[in-house]
Amino acid sequence: MSANESIQLIHGRRMQCKDIPDELYLGAVRDTAAKNIWGNTTNRQMVKEVVEAVVGHVPDNLFDAKSRRLIQRGMLDGCACGCRGDFSIPTDDRVAPDRESPAVV
Repeated sequence: MSANESIQLIHGRRMQCKDIPDELYLGAVRDTAAKNIWGNTTNRQMVKEVVEAVVGHVPDNLFDAKSRRLIQRGMLDGCACGCRGDFSIPTDDRVAPDRESPAVV
């Protein structure tokens, strides 16, 4: 893939984290983790494949940035350094079930 092919344009601008819906990303984590026979985690590549099937190619640096933001907001557990990932949905009360942002405790 050439450098120009790796840049996806959304409404005439480069794709940004906000162009990947949180619920799509978190749903991909839930769905792929549910299929894991070793626990409730999933890896970076599995999640990225599901996301890309919906929004098209996502550059690695953008995918990692989206992961970091979800982790910072308490909506995702895992490592967003670009390694294997091991993502999971937090099981504690940090995320209110009816909200997209962390609960205020």
